[in-house]
Amino acid sequence: MASANDSVAEPAEVIPWRYLPEPCLVRIFEHLSLRDRIRAAGTCPEWLATSEHPLFWRRCFFKFVDESDAWLCTLPERYGRHFGGVQLAVDQGNQRMRQLALSLLDLLGQFAVSGKEFEDALVRLFNKLAELPDHVGLRRVDLSGAELGIRDGLVLALASGHGRTLQCLSIMNGALVAQVSKETVMQLLDSCPRLEWLELMNASFSERAMLYLAEHRRHSFRYLALHVSAETKQRLEHPWLPEVTWSRVSALMPQLRVSVTFDTRIPIRYVCRFLQPSLPLEELYLKTHTHLANEISYVARTFSRTLRRLCILASEQSADLYAAFGLLAEKCGQQLEVLQVHCPLPREVVHHLLDRCPRLLPIGRSVLRYPTADQDISASCRPPPLPPPPQPVLWPNSTTTSWIKWSRRVVEQLIKLLQYY
Repeated sequence: MASANDSVAEPAEVIPWRYLPEPCLVRIFEHLSLRDRIRAAGTCPEWLATSEHPLFWRRCFFKFVDESDAWLCTLPERYGRHFGGVQLAVDQGNQRMRQLALSLLDLLGQFAVSGKEFEDALVRLFNKLAELPDHVGLRRVDLSGAELGIRDGLVLALASGHGRTLQCLSIMNGALVAQVSKETVMQLLDSCPRLEWLELMNASFSERAMLYLAEHRRHSFRYLALHVSAETKQRLEHPWLPEVTWSRVSALMPQLRVSVTFDTRIPIRYVCRFLQPSLPLEELYLKTHTHLANEISYVARTFSRTLRRLCILASEQSADLYAAFGLLAEKCGQQLEVLQVHCPLPREVVHHLLDRCPRLLPIGRSVLRYPTADQDISASCRPPPLPPPPQPVLWPNSTTTSWIKWSRRVVEQLIKLLQYY
């Protein structure tokens, strides 16, 4: 027979503060000011080691208002290599504070990078790999998201040293600036006979390159991703590729699929002008902030055979927009695999999309939102109310024990605050 003590749960194990996981500490400390961050990190050796983590310095706010802020100029020498985003506030009426701010900028200048040195290092790497005795060659190179400018030299190094083996290449860099010339892209296509997957900025690609692929890579090349940026909008007054060209390309390359991303700053009138009816569109990302009802209807009617993935960043709410999504469900429902709509839709529209698009049902295939019963569409777009501010933390005295208690209290309040996000 079980005793009464058997049903009493054992007390949970208490983890000492100094053994909090490093990712949690970093996430908490980044909400502190630089002064509080340094003081909290000095509480124990384990927390001090966290200050060497790069994410510890992901966001830094330097504020020069009185002489006690002069010590902030000592941080770049030790931690400057980890700095991510830096904000600077200064009392312009205080000459001493202005001098400190200028000194800080000079120190930060030692760590400023333009990306050119990383690009040069990649060129050296690609060239050295090509010179190895047992060189096989790179097959896949993905530079998407790299926050650096990709220039002709880097692409030519890949084409000359790895052209025989290169199959997939993405030079759609995170800087979203097209610095690769159309002539270099032509050399790349000519040097890489096995290339079948290419992602790049629209300004670097030309009708000549498209026709070259249709004539020389008609059986192997299968995927082209284009990012249409604001720098090319003057060239979109007329169709980038005329309908007759896309018709010829589609006939010669039935396996070709195209992905198009429109930059946030692209005027909406260029979207339908760019998307010619014979373009084999498989993926479309509309990152523009405007009314997209006409564009969604056009895409649903024109690309019902090929469209597989659609992402809408934002759109003004209207009955026309809801009708456009209904048309999308009717025309593209059987083959649409991914649908991401980052603005709220009425509940009946969401249910209609899920009913008519069975491939959206698996988890991760769709992002669809609708407001709760007590909200309307406009209210659901508003951010949630901010949590009540935490109670002010009093400065401790200079004893180590008081600093430890103060640091723990700050961490506890930050944990409570983070629960709202």
